[in-house]
Amino acid sequence: MLPTLLLLLALLFASGDAWAQDLCSDYQSRVNCIGKKRPVHNGLDFGGVAGTEVVAATYGTVVQRNFVECSGHGLTVKTDFSATHEGKEGPVYVRYAHVEGYERVVPGLKLKPGDPIGTTIPLRHTKCHGSREHVHYELRVLRNPRRHIDPHAYWADGPGMVTCYREGMTVPPGKAVAPIRCAK
Repeated sequence: MLPTLLLLLALLFASGDAWAQDLCSDYQSRVNCIGKKRPVHNGLDFGGVAGTEVVAATYGTVVQRNFVECSGHGLTVKTDFSATHEGKEGPVYVRYAHVEGYERVVPGLKLKPGDPIGTTIPLRHTKCHGSREHVHYELRVLRNPRRHIDPHAYWADGPGMVTCYREGMTVPPGKAVAPIRCAK
């Protein structure tokens, strides 16, 4: 059993898979990036130190840059695909939270997977977040925060297989990659 487990772990870390990248809080999890309890989580959190580069996960168009006191900077991107949530069908939007967009990343900018869009911001010791630095990645139907959908269904390498962006890779339309680059 142990040799099989070691082989599986070796394959996982060698594959460039984002699980090896630090998916520190999963969709619908009740545990944050430092192991503390929290309300149900409607996105994925990928850990990284402040200043970690964030990349576009999907094809799409930037529709908003914002700043909210608790979560800090963020970006919203309208993707190239649609989905249905509780009978309502519509375009899917990506919400990147705790990310300060690069100056050139403005509403109307067209993106493709792997395009650099910003960096993670410091979160430690704020009154709003008892967590560590990360990018929050959330998919919403019709841009409605109550119409969140499971990002695991859209990975380029297949459902449930978080895909790290690899230089030169072709990502099919309607599919996604992790918003933080893979370790070399």
